[in-house]
Amino acid sequence: MEIFCRHSIYRVILILVSVLIFWGGALQGQTLSVNPTALSGFTYIENAGPSDSQSYRLSGNGLTPVSGNITFTGSLNYEVSASNQLVDFGNTVTISYSGGVIDTVVFVHLKAGLIPGNYNGEFIVNTGGGASAVTVTCSGNVTCALVVAPIASVTIQPTCTQPTGTIIITSPTTGLTFSLDGTAYAAYPPGGYTLVPPGPHTLTAQNASNCVSAVTNVTVNPVPNGPTAIVINSANATCGLSNGSITLGAVTGGTAPYTYSVDASAFTASTSYLGLAAGLHSIQVRDANLCNFSTNVTITNVNGPTAIVVTPANATCGLSNGSITLGAVTGGTPPYTYSVDA
Repeated sequence: MEIFCRHSIYRVILILVSVLIFWGGALQGQTLSVNPTALSGFTYIENAGPSDSQSYRLSGNGLTPVSGNITFTGSLNYEVSASNQLVDFGNTVTISYSGGVIDTVVFVHLKAGLIPGNYNGEFIVNTGGGASAVTVTCSGNVTCALVVAPIASVTIQPTCTQPTGTIIITSPTTGLTFSLDGTAYAAYPPGGYTLVPPGPHTLTAQNASNCVSAVTNVTVNPVPNGPTAIVINSANATCGLSNGSITLGAVTGGTAPYTYSVDASAFTASTSYLGLAAGLHSIQVRDANLCNFSTNVTITNVNGPTAIVVTPANATCGLSNGSITLGAVTGGTPPYTYSVDA
């Protein structure tokens, strides 16, 4: 009896040791591994996602229970799939294993609908089978879609009266904001960019994803140089009459054609002005760029004769034999002409 009890105890001890050895080995052998441990280069152009997929291999041994599931969990911006079918990608995928082992390929892509930017250092987490979780690090980016550079022109160039220009954009502006000379992006203003100073300027467009176009260069002309002088020929009035005249000649500077105004009259192409009284007269010249030059000219009055020496000889015997002799004239401007009994 004593021998039988001892034998039974030994058998129990052996069974327990075997169980401990088995389970201890199993616990120490629960492993999951991934290859590679990092995936990079995921990319797509804005609005053209998702990216092409990449894959890694997941292996596991000594998993417990012997049959179970492994879960792959994507990150905020990366999705996973066991089939690489687009409809199967999601944030979480679970697949089963048996015999305590697994050897499978997991597919990953950068999800669609992301705004341009970098999406680096995000983890795909692999868990299950009693093993410690293992991760795959993912990195990629979304690049900007092409934003067409704005088409612009100067519709109003500077003049002498308005020393600034107007720039308009003729390409589509819907859904875009614009920056003139590096200013903050804003909606295209109605009527274009006004009061733009002379010189070179830059325009860029930006879409809702903050993607920026190439630069458009546009130049506003300098303020033009206007007329600086004009040849004036004047004829004085005489005898207190309004019979003076002004004839306008060559203009220096400015851009032809020219128009003229005398004494604030309407601007015309006429260069001859008659019937002018003695006094100060204003003259303005306006060129094609609306640049004006102003000057004055004085027309004087030339007084006529004020006296003449007259020597008469009387008629005799009722005959028409009298005479008048005209002598020195006082005032006026020679040569003189005379009329008697007119």
